[in-house]
Amino acid sequence: MEAGSSSVSSRFYKLTTAQTITLERKLKENVTWGYTNTCASWASSTASSITKENVDADEFYLTDTPRKLTETIVKLEKIRPTSTGNPKGVPDDAASSSSSE
Repeated sequence: MEAGSSSVSSRFYKLTTAQTITLERKLKENVTWGYTNTCASWASSTASSITKENVDADEFYLTDTPRKLTETIVKLEKIRPTSTGNPKGVPDDAASSSSSE
């Protein structure tokens, strides 16, 4: 929808097979948008539930906003920068490096 636009902030994750399946399922869900269920809400809850990283978008406990989501991503990127060639995820960021996905 936003072809040609560049993102203000990005975070990259290497997903396991199970995480990828969950993401694909969530992408196919029919979601109804509203004041308390925004695109930022969806992105925050989806990323958080799949990656187990708190990707917060909560703005004053009223609604989730892209501004707050961007702020959170910028903070997370300062702690552990990511890119397409250096995503956060299994196995490099796992507590146990025994996982091979």
